[in-house]
Amino acid sequence: MHLHHGAGDVTARVAIKGEIAPGGTAIAQLVTDDAVAALHGDRFVIRDQSALRTLGGGRVIDPFAPRRSRDRALRLAELQAIETDDAASALAALRTAATDGIDMVWFARVFRIGEERLAAMAAAAGLRIVVVDAAVRVVVAFHANSPQAAGADLGALRSQCAPRLPAAAFDALLREEPRIAIAGSTVRLRAHVATDNPGDRTMWARVQPPMQAAGFNGLTIAELAAAARVKEAELKDFLFRKAKTGEGSRASLPSRSRRRSRCPRAVSPRRSCVIAPESAAIA
Repeated sequence: MHLHHGAGDVTARVAIKGEIAPGGTAIAQLVTDDAVAALHGDRFVIRDQSALRTLGGGRVIDPFAPRRSRDRALRLAELQAIETDDAASALAALRTAATDGIDMVWFARVFRIGEERLAAMAAAAGLRIVVVDAAVRVVVAFHANSPQAAGADLGALRSQCAPRLPAAAFDALLREEPRIAIAGSTVRLRAHVATDNPGDRTMWARVQPPMQAAGFNGLTIAELAAAARVKEAELKDFLFRKAKTGEGSRASLPSRSRRRSRCPRAVSPRRSCVIAPESAAIA
């Protein structure tokens, strides 16, 4: 048959379950032999193979149909939800119809909306609550399993909680959540402290005395590890995480004069000096 859309005329095949009675309507899939620049809501006419007899017409519902087949009942419910021209109403209907989640990238393309509006619509439809609560649960579990880690990876979190939501929209939803803090690509609970666990508290109790004794003269990592009787590699990892809490500082020593002023003993310019803050900060 011939599909007439705009000023274009392309041949196409129709895929439909059953038949459409004269004067009736149904949702059908048109598979065109050539590309068609169609948008949601566009009108079209179909004619027979000779292009002389009009068979019917309709409106485009989904110009970005999936290549792979999906559950027919679910796909039909999805198409019925987006038949409307109102994107907000369609999103609300999809929330009920799409039991396996909403492909927000696809939804934005169908209704031609930007990421900021998409995030606002998702929040208005209640999707923010679903997505954010799921993310919080995953981050809580992550901290329980890896208490010394700074936080979960933002990309991995989106893949687990909302794989169909655009990265920018997912990021915007999480940043509005007061329970969550995002630094770069790391997501953590705002109340989480990477060194607030039994192992790190023991380590901190061992390194505090020599750090306080050295004061602002500082100690090299090797000197502090020896004084605290801990492994140097474990100490480096601990201090790196502890410095983020503001309870310890790690200062590089690029010049000889600076090394002399803060680390009396000779150290390499590429080594580092651990400096304890004021006692009030670590009490």
